[in-house]
Amino acid sequence: MKKALETYKQLLTQKTLIYILLPVLYIASFLLVNAAIDTSSSITSNDSTILESKEVSSTPVTLSEQYPPVTGERTVAVILVNFLDDQDEPGTPEKTLEIMSEVSDYFEEVSYGAVHLSTDVYGWWTLPFDTSRCTEQGSHLVGLDIKKEAIRRGVNLSPYNHVIFVFNKRQGSWCKGGLGTVMGGQGMVWLTWEDTYAGEKTSFDSLYGISRIVHEIGHNLGLKHANRLDCGETTFGDSCTTIGYGDFYDAMGTLSQYRASHFNAFQKMKLGWISDAQDIENRIQTITEDGEYFIDTYETPGGIKALRFPRGPGIKGGTDYYYIEYRQPIGWDTELKEGTHTATNGVLVHLGNDTIDNSSRLLDMQPTNTTGHELLQRNTFKDTETGVEIQLLDTSTKGATVRVRLAE
Repeated sequence: MKKALETYKQLLTQKTLIYILLPVLYIASFLLVNAAIDTSSSITSNDSTILESKEVSSTPVTLSEQYPPVTGERTVAVILVNFLDDQDEPGTPEKTLEIMSEVSDYFEEVSYGAVHLSTDVYGWWTLPFDTSRCTEQGSHLVGLDIKKEAIRRGVNLSPYNHVIFVFNKRQGSWCKGGLGTVMGGQGMVWLTWEDTYAGEKTSFDSLYGISRIVHEIGHNLGLKHANRLDCGETTFGDSCTTIGYGDFYDAMGTLSQYRASHFNAFQKMKLGWISDAQDIENRIQTITEDGEYFIDTYETPGGIKALRFPRGPGIKGGTDYYYIEYRQPIGWDTELKEGTHTATNGVLVHLGNDTIDNSSRLLDMQPTNTTGHELLQRNTFKDTETGVEIQLLDTSTKGATVRVRLAE
């Protein structure tokens, strides 16, 4: 029996089995956390309201039917942890709260006031084991260890919508940043205060660190990665590749700008922050006939935030839609005018399928230009397969006017 238990313990360290057992681990963690006693010994930004996410239906229905709108206050617990053999505290709880206030500002802006965060910070807690545990255990099991430590300290984590584990630095194979659960109950995020990205030292309180927080909470809300369609020197072609994380202009895509930019229109519609309902303040207009259409500036509340219209049936079912948005260097999109990639000289065009949540793809309207992807003024994009045409007629600080010809 002892040998069998040792073998089972070894298997638990394998990444594949961890993901298989993840639903069981979630249930176990919820049962443990629910037994905890509530405490007010934390740094608090404001009061809490509970909002629970729901499981995504497996029925092939539209995304707006699968996902409930995300609105109101989202409660967050941030837990700062270190280890018996590394008790370094690279940041303070007060600084952590300042950072989370910026993250809340991000969500309030990109949701047009529909969402804000309320954060409590705990720690630093020294976990009752050393950093070798980060090599022996998977990330999710270390997360359960931290939840057990919360119970021991009398902290009840069950009311929170999101729990963020912050390690003092990257430790071993598993105590690292850049992980987040995707929807389904309480969202969990794994981050580090000090880390290295692309050979450069980064920190929890850097613009890149804030972008990572936004990205992983986006996963908690149900968002998948924002991708890019790469067809070489053409927008569409016979040989195209979907580049994961490839959207340079979405916080769920590439973080090369080191600053979280707005989620694209496909993502915002999925979260219920824009809708094609006639009586909503922030609309996405679904086009049903050829014509000229005006789009308001994407970052500011009110008006037409984006256009959408069908391209045709998707390869895996549902309908593929074009999405058009006009981005300007405002608020969290400020850096889109500068840096490696720009997006403010025209309109961005995406494809997304109305039944597939991982189908967001940025289209390259300037395939021979390595820095810009937007459709420029007076230029016309032609989809030769479907007959769709998009022409950017005019732009101003208030919005853009495009001419659209629908699929034949």
